[in-house]
Amino acid sequence: MKIFIHNVDKVVGTAVFNEFSVVPEDDEPHRFVGTSTKKTSLPITIVNRESKKSFEQALLSSQLIVFDLNEGDPEDVEYALKVIKNGEFDEATTLIVVSSVLTWARTPKKEEGGYREDEFAQRRPSPAYERMRSVETLAAGIGASKENLKSYVLCAGVLYGMGELKLASLFKQCWLSASPAGLPVLGAGNNRVPTIHVKDVARLARKLTVESPENSYLLAIDKSAESQLSIVQAIASHMGDGTIRHVEEDQATPDDIVEPLQLDLELIPSSILVGEEVQFDWFCENGLVANIELVCQEYRECRRLTPVKIFITGPPASGKSFHGKKLAEHYNVPHIQIQHVIALAKTKLSGTQLGLDLAAKLKELEDKGDKNPRIPDELLIRIFQWRLKDNVCRNRGYVLDGYPRTHNDAKVLFTQVQPEPIPGSDSDLEDEEEAEEVPEDEEDGVKEKKDEVNFVALPNHVILLKASDEFLRTRVQELPQAEVEGTHNTEEGLYRRLAVWRDQNESVKGLPSVLAYFSELGLETFQADATKSPEDIFDMLRIYVERTGRPFNYLRADKEVALERRREIEKVLREREEKVRLEADRKEAEQAELRQKREQAEKYKIVQIQEHEKELLETRSLPLRNYLMVNVVPTLTEGLVQLCKVMPEDPVDFLAEYLFEHSADVHNPDPQAF
Repeated sequence: MKIFIHNVDKVVGTAVFNEFSVVPEDDEPHRFVGTSTKKTSLPITIVNRESKKSFEQALLSSQLIVFDLNEGDPEDVEYALKVIKNGEFDEATTLIVVSSVLTWARTPKKEEGGYREDEFAQRRPSPAYERMRSVETLAAGIGASKENLKSYVLCAGVLYGMGELKLASLFKQCWLSASPAGLPVLGAGNNRVPTIHVKDVARLARKLTVESPENSYLLAIDKSAESQLSIVQAIASHMGDGTIRHVEEDQATPDDIVEPLQLDLELIPSSILVGEEVQFDWFCENGLVANIELVCQEYRECRRLTPVKIFITGPPASGKSFHGKKLAEHYNVPHIQIQHVIALAKTKLSGTQLGLDLAAKLKELEDKGDKNPRIPDELLIRIFQWRLKDNVCRNRGYVLDGYPRTHNDAKVLFTQVQPEPIPGSDSDLEDEEEAEEVPEDEEDGVKEKKDEVNFVALPNHVILLKASDEFLRTRVQELPQAEVEGTHNTEEGLYRRLAVWRDQNESVKGLPSVLAYFSELGLETFQADATKSPEDIFDMLRIYVERTGRPFNYLRADKEVALERRREIEKVLREREEKVRLEADRKEAEQAELRQKREQAEKYKIVQIQEHEKELLETRSLPLRNYLMVNVVPTLTEGLVQLCKVMPEDPVDFLAEYLFEHSADVHNPDPQAF
C-alpha cells in the first residue's frame, strides 16, 4: 500500500509512519510519500506542495492519505482536499484528517450525558479554530460523493505522548524546574479534559484501513475522565517536585495558560474504540494520568533528554565546590553538597520517618554543643539516597560534590537494597525454589542474596581533582580572612582533613579509594590537575563529560557557549584594562592633589612673608612719620596753601623759596625724641 503522510516530521505524522512501518513478515512493506517541514532521515519520498504536479500525483496515487490539523496549516489541508475532490482514484482509498477537540471549545454543556460523534454539527469552536472546523466539515463530507474514496475526521482529544505537543510546556517547566512556585492550574481545575495518546490515534488510523464505520466524524478519545487538576498534578509529581499552584483566571499570565487544559467537555468516545465487542489495541487506554510513568519516559526518549550525573571528589581545598558549581550551572543540574542536602531534607522531609530521625539527631548534636555537628554516615547516606531518587536528579542529573568520601560510603550509597519477600507471595515462592536448587554444601544450603547496584542513581562521570599538600596549603593561606573565620578552612583544619582524606583514599595499607569503587563498576574516571587555571580545568572537565557526545538537557548550542565564553574573556580583559586605567587615574589624581597642596603651601608661605615684611616696614616707619608730622608737614602744608593762592609760573621754585624763608620757624628737633 502506498501511504501519503502530511508533515511526517511532526508528532502525528511520525506516529502514523511508525505504526504502518511494522508489517507482518510475509507482507510487502508499505511505500511512503508525503511532506515534511524539515529534512528527515525516515525512508519516505518527500514531495513539495509548490511542485503542484508531483504533489497532486502523489496524493491521487496513494491508497491511504493522512493529514494533521494539530500542527499543520489548514490552508495546506484545504488545498489537498480540493485536489482530492477534483481528482480520480483508480483504487480504494482512505482519507484521514486528524483534528482537535479544540473545535468543541465553546460548545454548551448538555443537561445530561456527553456529546456523541453523530452530534458533531453542534460543536462550537473559539474564533481561532473556526477555520479548523470548516476543514473538518469539508473533509467529513468529501468521501460521500467520491468513488473509491472513504473519508474520516478523527477529532482527537488533547494529544499527549511521543515528546508531547500541546502539553510540552508543562513537561519542560518541570524538567528545568523553571517554576519554583509550581505548575499553574487555572481556577479549581475541576474542568474535564478529553485526551488521547498520539499512538492510539495512529492505531485508529490503521483500523480504519480495514474497517468502515458508519460515521465519518469520529471522536478519538481514550476512556479516562481526567480533570485539569489531575493532569497537571500527575505531570508535576512524576516529572517535577510535585508542586502546583492555583491561579485565578483574571490574574493568570500568558505563560500560565495552557489552552487545551482549559477545555471542559464531556464527549463520548467513538464506538469503534469502546464497547464490549470492540477489539482495539490500546496503547494508553486509561489516559495520561494512569500511564504517566510511560509518558514521562517517552518524553525523555523522544526529546533525547540525557541526565548528566557527575561525581566530583578530591582532597580539601582542591576546588571541588568551585568547579562543581560551574559544572552544575553549565549543565543545568542541581549542585548537591552535604550542607545543602541536609537543609533541603529538613524542609522536605518534615513529618516523615527520615525527617524525624534527622531532626532528632540534629537536636542531640545541638544539645552536646557541637559547633560543627557531623551527622552519622548511616543517616547521611539515607538522606543522599532520598535526594538522588528525586525527580529532578533522576531526570536531569546532578553534580555530587565531595560525598561519598570513602569506598564504603559509595558502595552503601549506590546499593539498591532488595526488599524482603512477603511470606506466601510469588517472590517468596521463587526464593524458596532458588534455595532448593542451592547445593547443601553451599553455606548450609542457603543461597546468599546479593543487593544490586542502583544504576539509575549512579553517576556516569567521575572526576578526581589532584594537588600536592604544598599547593593546597598555599591556597588556604591565600584565602581572605573573612572566608576563613568560623570555618575549617584554616591551616590546622586543612592538615587534619587532608590527613583523613589521604588515609581514606591514598592509604599505604592498600585500602580501596572512593574512585576505585566506580572503576570496579567499569566507569571511566578522570583525574584533573587542580593546579591549572580555572578556565583550563573547566575545559578539561567539559571534554571529559562530553566524550561520547554533548548531552541534550535543553542546553544552549556550542556556538552560544563559545560566544558566552568569548564574552566572559572579553569582560575579564575589559575589567583588567579598567582596573589598570582606574589605578593610573588614581595615581594621577594623587599626584595632582599633591601638586595642588604644594602650590597652596607655597602661596600661603609667600603671603605670610609678604604680611610679615609689611608689618615690619610699618613698625619701622612709625618714628619717621611722627618726625615729619611735627617738623615738616605743617610748614609744607602752609607752603602748598600759599602756592595755590599765588599760582606762580614756577611753582616748584616758589615752594622751595617759601620753605627756605620759613626754615627758621622750625625748631631744631632732637632725633632721639622720635
